[in-house]
Amino acid sequence: MQTDKHVTGIFEACIRNHSHSPGELLRWLATDVLMDMGVKQPESPPADLLPWLRETSAMYARAVMEHPLQNILGRVYEELSSHGHRKGLGQFFTPSVVAEFMAQIALADHPKGEPPDGKLWRMCEPACGSGALVLGFLQHLDPAERRRWSITCIDLDGLCAQMCAAQLMANLFIHRLEVGELLVYRGNALGPASGLSVLLHATMRDLSPDLVLPALHPARIAALRTAQQQVLGGTAQPGPTPDAVRAAQASAPRKERAPRAAAAGATQVGDPPQKKAPHDTPDPQQLSIDLFAD
Repeated sequence: MQTDKHVTGIFEACIRNHSHSPGELLRWLATDVLMDMGVKQPESPPADLLPWLRETSAMYARAVMEHPLQNILGRVYEELSSHGHRKGLGQFFTPSVVAEFMAQIALADHPKGEPPDGKLWRMCEPACGSGALVLGFLQHLDPAERRRWSITCIDLDGLCAQMCAAQLMANLFIHRLEVGELLVYRGNALGPASGLSVLLHATMRDLSPDLVLPALHPARIAALRTAQQQVLGGTAQPGPTPDAVRAAQASAPRKERAPRAAAAGATQVGDPPQKKAPHDTPDPQQLSIDLFAD
């Protein structure tokens, strides 16, 4: 594959570093990529890793520039695992060619144009791994179609969810791709909502609050549970009842549609954190970023 030289370069950089395990190195690399994209992280990389991260993050950025929407970090992960570094690296991901084929099948009969309810088409990947299926899915959407989609990714493995978030953000940022909404959770897609934590919530600036609910809003969780029950025959944990969802929606504060010049609860990538009024303070687990401002 054309990405082989980049995968090999990052793989060898991980092998040469003896101060941290490969799993730790991938975690800090994903953290560094997200921080470079303006996404706040709970902790910063250790000082002794900063020179390594500067070199390796630049290597990854070049890979993304040359090969858009490819599962670079997933292939590095598998290379490390297959070369005897299985501790903390026990996952195997869908090959890119299979991911692209599955995306093509999923979209073959999907209607084109705006959703009939005027909102966003929704796609959920409940075991996202490093993001192979979502990257393949985005490859088969033209620019106008991507703006009409809300994409949700979930994985129980923290490193996998973090790699997925980093890869999607890097591609959106470097190639200026526009996606209506992007959500990445760490947690059990079949478990209760209390087990989900939000790694990334990115939206387009000109979407209004009625189209983009908070990441842990009861209506959003209820929709995830409904989809799970349809696919798995009711084995998922029950979500909020319809009456509870309607009550939560009725009690939620309503806002006017935000003009394009001012994001609805969003932050411009690279800008310093904005001070918010107390009633607008976001959920501490949620970060909403405007990637696509002019």
